[in-house]
Amino acid sequence: MYINLNTTFTKEQLETEWDVVETYDDNIVAYRSKHPNGLLRIIDTDSMHDILEFVGNPHTVSLDDARMKANKIMGQ
Repeated sequence: MYINLNTTFTKEQLETEWDVVETYDDNIVAYRSKHPNGLLRIIDTDSMHDILEFVGNPHTVSLDDARMKANKIMGQ
């Protein structure tokens, strides 16, 4: 049996439940959850997969904090 562990999102979920933090290239976008935990995800918008899923998604306290963490992760 094969279990798919990849977290994927729909465009509608990203638009309603997440704030755009930063865009990298044309298809990599950092998002911060609108929920109180401020979870940061970096999404490959071609596949709609979270590229941080296997290394961990940091919690953030603000959009600025999320941008700083995303830029560090992305080597910016």
